[in-house]
Amino acid sequence: MGAKMTEDVRGISQFFTKEFPPDINRRHIKRVKPQMYYTHRFSAILGGVCKNTQEILDKILLANSLLDNAKQIFLCGEVGIAGLYALGIKIGRVERRRSADLQHKDYAKLSPFFKRLYEKAVIKGVNLVLPLDVMTAPKYVPKGYVEKT
Repeated sequence: MGAKMTEDVRGISQFFTKEFPPDINRRHIKRVKPQMYYTHRFSAILGGVCKNTQEILDKILLANSLLDNAKQIFLCGEVGIAGLYALGIKIGRVERRRSADLQHKDYAKLSPFFKRLYEKAVIKGVNLVLPLDVMTAPKYVPKGYVEKT
């Protein structure tokens, strides 16, 4: 090999032996400090139609698990209605229930869970929002509609 070629190979090999890029933290790029998702408080909305009391209980337990990270939790739908019942507020009948008595018995079973949820929310500073304007209407049946059994 000639002297010129030896110098070129040496220059190229030095390029690969250098630390590259030189200390990227000090140069050009400002690294963002990573933040975990659970360090930010959030709002949660829980509700919807529940087929049975077990589904309402599942949503109460979900709300309980969100108390550590949530800023406020909105209880909507039947979960909110059951929550109002636990506070002693008179509520109307949910149409899918066979009778108002059965509905009140089911909600009475859930009252201790709601009361414990309210206590924990106060301790942890979480705002639980319940529906204030609940109005239940009878089931709408269009004229001429025949329900299949």
